[in-house]
Amino acid sequence: MINTRAWKIANSTTSFSESGTAHLQFGNTVSFQVGGIPTGAGYTATLTGTTADGSLTCAGSATFAVSLKGVASVHVTLLLGRAPRRGSRPSWRRGGNA
Repeated sequence: MINTRAWKIANSTTSFSESGTAHLQFGNTVSFQVGGIPTGAGYTATLTGTTADGSLTCAGSATFAVSLKGVASVHVTLLLGRAPRRGSRPSWRRGGNA
């Protein structure tokens, strides 16, 4: 089970970058709010996570814009895969939404 997901919001045009973690418990969705993001387009939200035993990882990203009202809703589809062994690549399958 993945209890915590790391998140990052970045905009390469404005050099804005913010990151943190979101706790996930007893479900397959994660929801959280981030304040202080300047109005504009070109943002990318990235979520990643790893099970406590390190056997599975998940990752996904989505682009979004922040409106003049300062509100944006972002849906990220996560891909779930076995964590890579040294020298190998992960195998992914479509997971839940975050």
